[in-house]
Amino acid sequence: MVRDTLVASIEAMLHPGSIAIVGASPRLQYGGRFLNNLIETKYNGRLYPVNPKYEEIMGVRCYPDISSLPEAPDLAGIIVPAERTMPILEECGKKGVKTGVIIAGGFAELGTTERKAAQKAISEFSRRTGMRLCGPNCLGIANVKDNIWPCSARLAEIQAASIGNLAIVSQSGASAFGPFLIRAQDRGLGLSYIVSTGNEADLDTGDFIRYCVRQPEVKAVIAYFESIKDVDKFRDVAEEALSMGKPIVAIKIGRSSAGQRAARSHTASMTGSDQAYDALFKQTGVIRGEDWDELLETASFLAKTPPFRKETVGVVAHSGGVASLLADKCDPIMTMPQPSARTREGLEGILKGFGSSANPADITWHAFEEEFVDILRLELNDDRFGGVVLGTAGDETQAQRIIKASEEVDKPLAMLWTASERDTGGLRLVQQSSRVPVFYHAENLATALKASLFYNKVRARQVAKRSARKRGPGSTARVEIAGGKGPLGLQEGLELLARAGITTAKGGLAQTSEEAARIADEIGYPVVLKVDSPDLPHKTELGLVKAGLNSRAELESAFMDMKRKLQAMKKPASIRGFLVQEMVKGGVEVIIGMKREPRMGPVLLFGLGGIFTEVMKDFSLRVCPVSQADVREMIREIKGFRLLEGFRGSPPADVNALEKALLKVSQLAIAIEGQVEEIDINPLIVLPKGQGVRAIDALIIRG
Repeated sequence: MVRDTLVASIEAMLHPGSIAIVGASPRLQYGGRFLNNLIETKYNGRLYPVNPKYEEIMGVRCYPDISSLPEAPDLAGIIVPAERTMPILEECGKKGVKTGVIIAGGFAELGTTERKAAQKAISEFSRRTGMRLCGPNCLGIANVKDNIWPCSARLAEIQAASIGNLAIVSQSGASAFGPFLIRAQDRGLGLSYIVSTGNEADLDTGDFIRYCVRQPEVKAVIAYFESIKDVDKFRDVAEEALSMGKPIVAIKIGRSSAGQRAARSHTASMTGSDQAYDALFKQTGVIRGEDWDELLETASFLAKTPPFRKETVGVVAHSGGVASLLADKCDPIMTMPQPSARTREGLEGILKGFGSSANPADITWHAFEEEFVDILRLELNDDRFGGVVLGTAGDETQAQRIIKASEEVDKPLAMLWTASERDTGGLRLVQQSSRVPVFYHAENLATALKASLFYNKVRARQVAKRSARKRGPGSTARVEIAGGKGPLGLQEGLELLARAGITTAKGGLAQTSEEAARIADEIGYPVVLKVDSPDLPHKTELGLVKAGLNSRAELESAFMDMKRKLQAMKKPASIRGFLVQEMVKGGVEVIIGMKREPRMGPVLLFGLGGIFTEVMKDFSLRVCPVSQADVREMIREIKGFRLLEGFRGSPPADVNALEKALLKVSQLAIAIEGQVEEIDINPLIVLPKGQGVRAIDALIIRG
């Protein structure tokens, strides 16, 4: 019901029957442009400029205040200084205005306590009154398909916009109504909605994406994030979009690691907010891009083409050079098999000894002749190809041949345009087609192919699923951890893991060498001795871990040596005792970690031990909670996975047990959410197949 109410509010915002413009002005600044845009685009609803200084603006009657309006408008454009925004909102609330767009900046983006409080007041107003708001600090919104433009963007760009099936939802108004809109026009791409969300005091990017994906005319959403306000909501929205086959292609700015705090654990040093966003996008099928052009062209590709049913592609071009370039870009992404005998025979009959009938195919001047459509039919109907990439350019006749061939077969056909982008003939026809995406750089075409494979792979896996938080598996009950902030002791950490169902190395905590010897006798030699101190998270470097102790004498000697080192420390450490553990032999060392990221929540890390994870950066991340499919991917996407499969005579590791361990750490992270900042299981030994795993060391830091 809440969602339906929200969607209805956004419907009123984007399809208003009446609009008030508070701060309207005859000058073509923000308030003047807002009104002028609606007038010049011939908005057919009721317009109410509001400004006590004028009786009329741009030929439209002007009102002194909101209360004097003849009706409660569906939408109010609020274009007044920040300090006047709240009084205007209160007037809107009393009048019963349904929705509002706040253009003014000067709120939380300034970073001061006062300005943050001013934005918080807007949020509280929306909750109190039910008036849904976009902004502040935005440029407005646009319903392109119905030609409704309540925004302060430049009129020239607005008037050149085309209607189509892409929606843009951007926290940056200048990006939404600037590069995205302008480049979409340059590429002949049509839009349905444009929303700049600004500071998101009320409605956020996730809310508008939810609305857009529920509209039948929208086939893909382009998003621009500075941050995600509500990650749980976004995850739910992204999975809804995935289930509907409505791709989200996004830029998330902030890849820099500057400002990341130093961390005590290995995990925390490797999981930054940006990597966490990457992980979230992987789980939910969101395609992350690098710039405006890439996003627009990838979104167009996904909106226009059916999925690849085979990860194979045929390449056709009018030039051997173009064909070779495309092949170089496509080959690393998907297989390029040679054509079937039937296709090859048909091509050779057309080419008559010129060009090449292989894959890639060089069809020379035949790309500009009537038989061009027969060539495309041969390629598209070849069962060896999941899709076809075409590199050429031409006139309207050639464009019609390309479009005709694309409509006859349910396969992707993408085109690299090799002539001028200023072409107003064949290029415009292909751009306006519903089946053929056009690219201008081979790199972007290859990126879109990769995105298509990724998206449809994730969709096939999750199309019938909802969020992992709802679907399990085996959700863990809330676990309370006693004490304040800072690290748990080693034994405490291992006991917490054992409670979560993760097998730990056998052992016990001793205070004296005699107790240590008794524990070792029970376990059986060889053993490992470790100092258990929350103040000393990295004990190996300090000589406070001794492995391979084969007798009581060796154990006692190591015990006394560690005591001397502790006594010699300048800063005394809190010592819980001396942990005696079984010496786990064989297997592969891995790291499993969790770090709680601001906004994102707990993020799960997996990597191989030793230098692989920290130095080689060979690790994978996912946002908790994770699914069985997530952990399978996590394990297999690291470069060192071959070591787990068995390498140079070593036995295969127990990957099934490793998958279960990752799931259990994710469940534990949810069960202790809000209490723990970091978990670092390093190492976890993955024993040979059928023998399970053993957690050897655990650093758990309370937050």
